[in-house]
Amino acid sequence: MRKEKLFSDEEIRKAELQLDLNELKITGAGH
Repeated sequence: MRKEKLFSDEEIRKAELQLDLNELKITGAGH
């Protein structure tokens, strides 16, 4: 195990999905 693996893969995936949703909201509101 590497020390920098603080999050589980599932948590990382959830965070990435949340970031994607936030980006969609931002770009959608900009148009």
